[in-house]
Amino acid sequence: EFVSYPTQALAKSSKMIPVMLGGLLLGSERYSLLQYLQVVLVTIGITIFQWKSSKGGQDNGVLGITLLLGSLLLDGLTGPRQKIIARETKCTSFQLMLGCNAWALLFVTAGLFSPWGEGLEGFAFVTDPANAQLLQYVLSFSLCSAIGSNVVFFTLKELGPLRLTLITTTRKFFTIFASVIWFGHVLTSLQWLGVAFVLFG
Repeated sequence: EFVSYPTQALAKSSKMIPVMLGGLLLGSERYSLLQYLQVVLVTIGITIFQWKSSKGGQDNGVLGITLLLGSLLLDGLTGPRQKIIARETKCTSFQLMLGCNAWALLFVTAGLFSPWGEGLEGFAFVTDPANAQLLQYVLSFSLCSAIGSNVVFFTLKELGPLRLTLITTTRKFFTIFASVIWFGHVLTSLQWLGVAFVLFG
């Protein structure tokens, strides 16, 4: 809402760069020349693939750019810091996940039940017998989220934050690409160039 689509696409495509910088700045990682090349190729490829021309589109507001940069900064610090914590405490991926989720639960609960939150109303809505199917969807989503979180924290612990970011970023790319192929959309030659960059990365 606060930034244009091309700016969002560029930011989402470049998440590996702040993660790599965060690993270097926090001293938790050292990267090979091949890894630098891989990050550059994948970032350029996804950016090219997602880029859409915006004719007279939305301007980028100061708030939007600030939020986007803050998000990238936190992305760059979170994964490498989690790796440092896991290494120093010798915790398992499950223990790391429990610690992160406990803090998240604390902050979300405080927000939901603050004077401005809607926790009680939301709970009443979901548990209302008239919305029984909604509760099934919430529980299904929670189960899938728990399985996904296990995979994410296992990958973070075993392969590191850069590989995790590479996997999650390219997963989004391949989901979009599969959708394009499945529904028979036509790619421009520039988008095919983006696909080539990602595959070579």
